[in-house]
Amino acid sequence: MRCDRFIRFGTLIPAIVFSAAAYGAAPWRTDAAAARADALKAGKPCVLILNSNTRALCGHIQSVEATLQPAQEIIALREKAVLAVSRKDDADAAGLRGEFGVVGLYTWIVVLDGKGETLASYMADSTGLPCAEESKAVFPGLVAQRISKALEEKASLQALERAWRANPADAEALDALAKRYLDCSRPRVFADLCEKELAHEKQDAPTRNRLRLYRFLAKTDPFYAFGGGDPERKPALRAEAESLLFEFPTHPKAVNVEAALFETYASSATFDVPGKIAAVAAKLRARAKDSADPAGVEQRAKALEERAALWKREAQTEAAKKDHDIFIDVRLGDAKRTLEQFGGDERSRAYYKELLDEARAKLEHGSESK
Repeated sequence: MRCDRFIRFGTLIPAIVFSAAAYGAAPWRTDAAAARADALKAGKPCVLILNSNTRALCGHIQSVEATLQPAQEIIALREKAVLAVSRKDDADAAGLRGEFGVVGLYTWIVVLDGKGETLASYMADSTGLPCAEESKAVFPGLVAQRISKALEEKASLQALERAWRANPADAEALDALAKRYLDCSRPRVFADLCEKELAHEKQDAPTRNRLRLYRFLAKTDPFYAFGGGDPERKPALRAEAESLLFEFPTHPKAVNVEAALFETYASSATFDVPGKIAAVAAKLRARAKDSADPAGVEQRAKALEERAALWKREAQTEAAKKDHDIFIDVRLGDAKRTLEQFGGDERSRAYYKELLDEARAKLEHGSESK
């Protein structure tokens, strides 16, 4: 690293220029804290690759760091930002993981602006990487593209929050803040922010409604309970979603709530997803007469049914394939296949008891169909 002098706003101040010598043979620095401090001093963006020496979710990439290191696309990023890695056992690794909400020991990429504020923070695997033999070859380019895109952001997460707090009634400012928190894989932090703001009871009704909807959407984000197995979580989310759809059927965010509600069924080991959604739609219709907007509630119920019908057609296409996932049959409500697959050994019967009970009940009532 060498220091030159240059004139900014008529004042001579030191400018830190990061030469190749600062990096040695690697494309990045390994002293993350010092690199971050130097970038901040120079007013230059900084890219941190945390837990860099761990494997990717794709088994073809045994070490993210080793896969990225020789890539020219990564080396070229040094023209735009200071690059540094923190390996999982480094002295500062745990502190950095806590600061940026890193999930487990997955490799995480953090992009900071020249003020040290967060432009992006995400799991390295979330680059659209196809998991195949050629993954190692395309991974560096995808990582570099996403980092470059983050560096083009005009406002940091912190700046977006300041803008919203300056005018809490600004719906567009809250939308922008929510999007960035979720893009940065920090749904729990954002849900907590919504919770605290709602506790103050100082916002106008539209703002409170938006905060309630965003609090729910944050709780349905996959990173909110990543790796968690709370059996009460999804039933609670489903009940909250139904309540919000009844209360705000035509709100701009209602379609997001509807989609999140559907995913709590379609993305899990749920028996008979179409049947479950039909029951939710029927429940909404039964309550419509008590709603301030009965037509809106009917519209939401119909949209749920249309979403389920589209999903069912796609799932049936998959189910027709020879080696399809058995859980497609479960989600489609194929009682016989469910019992054949999970009703055998004692351990399976215990673990999938709820699925098996529902499958038996469907057969007993003579409503088996696929």
